[in-house]
Amino acid sequence: MSMPVSASHIGAASTSATFDMLTDPGYYEHLIALIPQSTMVSLDINRVAGTLTWTQRIVVPESVPAMAKRVIGPTMIVVEEHRWSAPAMDTVPTQADIQVRPQNLPAQMGGHMRITSPSSDGRCRVDIQATVTVNVPLIGPHLETLIAQNYLSIVELRSQAAFTWDN
Repeated sequence: MSMPVSASHIGAASTSATFDMLTDPGYYEHLIALIPQSTMVSLDINRVAGTLTWTQRIVVPESVPAMAKRVIGPTMIVVEEHRWSAPAMDTVPTQADIQVRPQNLPAQMGGHMRITSPSSDGRCRVDIQATVTVNVPLIGPHLETLIAQNYLSIVELRSQAAFTWDN
């Protein structure tokens, strides 16, 4: 089975400023500061060429079924990678492939992220379209829902981070 995930968050005032924000490790450090400390254990950010990877070690939520917790353990490492497409000449990239892979769990989320032009409020929007897939019999759909909900809550925080981030 799989579950589609669609979300948007606010960006900066221009596509180039939004791209700079989304590829700056400082933005992700700022974002992580907005996540409750009870859920985050550690964070590592790596930027190489057109790819930004952030690896987070999180506390497994109480809502995860006990059977899955036996497989995952008390904490889980989640790797999220944004691979930006080569831009047209003299422009910045506006689309990235995204992959989210929790370790110790046969699951993944894949899709794309796209920066839109500034709207009437003067800010760009970042649209995300992805699919969560978990290959665990019986509890797979429940885990897909948990992964999607967790990702959507982080996307919500990305808008807050965009408004308060000062590069």
